[in-house]
Amino acid sequence: MVKVTRNKYDDPEAVTEDQYNANSDYSNPYKYDSYYDEDDEVYYVRKKLLKNQKEFDANDTENIGRFKGYTGTEEKFDKEVQEAVQIKTDVTKNLNDFIATAKERAEKGEAPRNQFDQYFYDKKRTYQQ
Repeated sequence: MVKVTRNKYDDPEAVTEDQYNANSDYSNPYKYDSYYDEDDEVYYVRKKLLKNQKEFDANDTENIGRFKGYTGTEEKFDKEVQEAVQIKTDVTKNLNDFIATAKERAEKGEAPRNQFDQYFYDKKRTYQQ
């Protein structure tokens, strides 16, 4: 699938350089499209009216080109929908398992492998000293 976007503009308006510099919105590409004509020494400014978007099949190049014109952009994407599977797990059970395993490793004197192990390993060492 291809998402094609094109902007629709208002008719261009000629403004002087002073008017162009006085209005900061003219240089904002999200609001206006502007270009400078060196022959006439004026800026032509046209306001963006709206943004049209359509989705096409990736192989439909004729309609994509017709819709896009000169100012459009293409964005390819896959429209596959994957089902989200929710798995319910008991988080407290997993934490209790981690704690029990960490306590066993600390009692055996094994080197710590994670934060739980480190906690009980340090706890055992401080009580021994």
